[in-house]
Amino acid sequence: MSATAAAPPAPPTLPAAAQAKFDPYLLGALLNQFAHYNDRADGGAAPLVSVGFTIELPAASPAPTSAPVADAAATVAQWFAAHPGSRVTDAHLRPLAHGARTAYVTADVTPALLLLLGSAPWVTEVQLCADPLPRRPLAPRAATPPSAAAAPLRTASKRILATIDHGCAFAHRMLQNAQGTRVWALWDQDPRPDFGALPGTVPSGYGYGRQVGRAALNACIAAATGPGGVNEDQCYQRAPYGALRARMTHGTWVTGLLGGAMTSPSLTDDGKARPCPDAADADLIFVQLPRAIPMLPGLGSIDRAVLDGLRYIGDCAPDDAEIAVVIDYGTDLGPHDGSSWFERALDALVHELLGARNVQLNVFYASGNAHDARRH
Repeated sequence: MSATAAAPPAPPTLPAAAQAKFDPYLLGALLNQFAHYNDRADGGAAPLVSVGFTIELPAASPAPTSAPVADAAATVAQWFAAHPGSRVTDAHLRPLAHGARTAYVTADVTPALLLLLGSAPWVTEVQLCADPLPRRPLAPRAATPPSAAAAPLRTASKRILATIDHGCAFAHRMLQNAQGTRVWALWDQDPRPDFGALPGTVPSGYGYGRQVGRAALNACIAAATGPGGVNEDQCYQRAPYGALRARMTHGTWVTGLLGGAMTSPSLTDDGKARPCPDAADADLIFVQLPRAIPMLPGLGSIDRAVLDGLRYIGDCAPDDAEIAVVIDYGTDLGPHDGSSWFERALDALVHELLGARNVQLNVFYASGNAHDARRH
């Protein structure tokens, strides 16, 4: 007698009004039970998918209907608490508490929670922010010991240079000054972050990854310093920071060009490197991308990682600061004309930081990566 195979679960029933809010990638993923996508939340088997969604509150609502709309942030918190494993990036909800009527939010959600978001009148759009499963499996990564939550590491410097990329050589001599490393904060966004041997914390408001500050990085550098100077390989092994197993990483190259003390020979008329003190007084902040993104830097995953990283960088800046951020890794979803979900979220963040704290956020995209000069 042959065994009967279990029937696959039925696709969720999705009202037409909710379907109109979902982008085509997300709609297809939902109807296929997310079978082709990674779980970025905890590296486990929970049926979660990474999304970005927009909350838009009406400019004015007559009582009594205004109360439920005004409680949108509280409702979101209750929904996520009721769905174990799901996680919302609370930092993106902060503008609502300060009177904003629009918020661009990232989250990891279950299919049931996704349907709730689609049914909410104040959620106007939802987009997929997940990677497809890689054809070549990722190498297994050991879990970092749990870290306490703490606020993002705010620097006193009014000038900040930041990079969102892969691999930051914080011990390199070109990224040093009298205070040691110029890297003020390094946030590893991976679900299984590095730096398990260094004092680190989970940035509050974000709820994932691990941040380490200048003091911890300097201590790691000091422990790897001998008569011949700093042994960088030993330093990164002690941390441990596996992203720097390679001799050169993209993040190191970009950070070196952005904040290094020398101008690259490729940028001078005579092909010779020259001292460049212009950025010597700026602190460096580095956001380490999740390891799945370098494997498949496409779809919406890069948008979610970058948006979270940009807000984190803003949280690390004091009031009245000026920030320059270089984003030069991977491609992203179109159409690159200012209308995409990410581009509108970026515009909102720039205006929010300027209006609320007089923080000037300047974001520079590599036009070749985005395949459109208008994004540059």
